[in-house]
This record gives sequence, C-alpha cells and structure tokens, in this order.
Amino acid sequence: MNKLFLNIPFFIIFRLTCCLGILKFLPKYDQRLFTFTDLGEYHGIDLGLQPIDPLYVLFVKKIGYTLENLYDFKWLVVSILLSIFFTLPWIVLANKILSPKFVFFYCFLLGIHPYLSLYSLKIETGLFAILPVSLLVFSKLWPYSKIYKISLLTTSFLSLMRNSLIPMGWVQFLYTIFLKKRKEIGIIFFISLFILCFSSAIQIPYGMKYLNQEFGCYSFSSIQNWFSLRGFSPLFSNFFSFLVTPFIHLFLDLGAREAISFYCLSLPNNIANNQIINYVSTFGFLTLHLWCFIRLLKFCWLNKENYMYEILIPFSMLIPTLYGAAHLRYLMPLIPFLLLMAFIPINKKFKKEISYLK
Repeated sequence: MNKLFLNIPFFIIFRLTCCLGILKFLPKYDQRLFTFTDLGEYHGIDLGLQPIDPLYVLFVKKIGYTLENLYDFKWLVVSILLSIFFTLPWIVLANKILSPKFVFFYCFLLGIHPYLSLYSLKIETGLFAILPVSLLVFSKLWPYSKIYKISLLTTSFLSLMRNSLIPMGWVQFLYTIFLKKRKEIGIIFFISLFILCFSSAIQIPYGMKYLNQEFGCYSFSSIQNWFSLRGFSPLFSNFFSFLVTPFIHLFLDLGAREAISFYCLSLPNNIANNQIINYVSTFGFLTLHLWCFIRLLKFCWLNKENYMYEILIPFSMLIPTLYGAAHLRYLMPLIPFLLLMAFIPINKKFKKEISYLK
C-alpha cells in the first residue's frame, strides 16, 4: 500500500509534466494546438432527433463546456483531474501484479505517453471508456476483488457517454451467458442488460451512419479505387478491399493521429510542419502498440487454460473501425492496458504463478 501511494504521485508528476510540455511546444509543430470539433457538434445535437452519446451531451451542456472555453485554465485542470482519476485503477492493478521496479516504469510510461497526455487536456468521450476496460481487466488479473459484479453495469452505463463501448458490452453479455457460471447472473446483470439494450437502440442510427462514412485515402472505397486503378476487375477490387481494409485500419488504430485519416500520411504543414516528427511518431506509436498487442495475444495463448482470453473483450470496441473511420483516438481507452502488457512477464514461470486465476 505504501508503494501504491508513492507510485500515484509519480504518475501524476509525469502526466502533468507531459501536459505542460504539450501546451508549450505542440503549437510549434501543429498550429492548431489541439482541436475538439466534435464538441461543437455535441452542443448542436437535439437529443430528441439524434441521440448520440446522450449522457455526454447532457453533461457538457450542463457544465457549460464549449469550444469557446476549451483552453480556459479551469477546464484544463478539470480535464487533467478526470483523466488521472479514470486512470488510477491501472496504477492499482500494476501495483498488485508487477514488481516494484516495473510498476515505476509503467507509471512513467503511462504518464508521459504523448497521446494520453494530449487527450488529458480535454473532456472527451473516450475518457469515460478507460474505466470499463480497467474494471474488466482488473477483475480477471486480480480475481480476489469483486469488481466483476459491476463490470458489465459500468460498461452499459458509460456506453451512454461513449458509444464505442456498446460492442464491448454485448460481448461481455454473451460471454457471461455462454461461458461464465450462472451464479454471476443476478439483478445487477439484468439492470446492465436493460441499460445496454436502451443505449444500443437509441444509437443505432448513428452506428449505421458511422459504418457508412467514407473519407480519406484509407477508406474502403479509396482502397477499392486503388485496386481498380491497377487493372483489377470491379469484382476482384471489391473482394481484395474487404480483405485488406481491416488490416490497414487496425494499423491506423494503433498508430495514426486523426488528421492522417483525412489527409493521408503526409500531412499539411499547418498540421505537421515537420514531416520527420510526423513519420517517427506515427510509426513509433504503431511499433509500441503493436508489440504490446502481440505480447497480449501471446499471454492469452499461454494462459488459455485459465480463460485469460476474457481480457481481449475490450478490443471488441475496435471492430466497427475495421471498416469505418479508424485512427488512434479509438485506441485511446485501450492504451493503458497495452502499456501494462509491456511489463507483464510472458513466460512459463509467470504462467504457473497465476494458475489460480481460473
């Protein structure tokens, strides 16, 4: 416990330092500093006609968080505090399952991760998806806790703040019904199911609109045109596009900032005035996150007898991005989990030590 209270301040110091660095130096790289165009759209939403992330819309309207005060000191502080609060379960989990040295390095990497730090500066919907992911993973990697009892409820409720949680909620539901013990199905489970059904039903129109979005050079239609221009028939172009698009979009999820999905890898100077930094950061994120993801898959495979594949459920929130819009913002709630996998030993000794996790 004493180590936990040491690691949390370390994490906060690292995160604050990185946030201050972004506020000071990012304008020299990107003239826009950071943008949040969706916030203006949320304020223009009539929930009676277009219920997108309805609780989030009500939240930002109620507190008066707008594009006009996005950079106000008060809201920057609130944003950072919320980000720290929702990230704390990951620090607690790391403190329980990692060695003290690895916990420190995990807090350091979690604190200075540039993309997490950037999104700590705004109250964005993805922020509310960090908590459900942490609760599910926590309940599996530290089964002595009773968090699993509220995991689905948290996912269902916060899907009203971040609709990308809806696929994760339904996979949790199916997993509980078909693979978990019946004793976990009780009143909380049925309340969670009701909220999840409600959230899914009211956001179906937006979900259909999202899946039909076609923009940028990495959309399904753009990839299809690329094959057509190289002499492939329409039938084969369509077929190859269905096969290739999910892999390209997964790479975008793992490393590409949002602007890349609009402007392609080479960005305009007002968005990235140094292309070397743009390329290095993009492929750096891709390499780090992909390496952590591969370690996660290996970890689940080595511990499959302990049903460790349950911790892959949060990645179901990426399924719509495989053919819809795809960029690093959709990965943001999963980044603390991926970074944790950089420090969990992937070997037989660790496999034996966690044999009780079944």
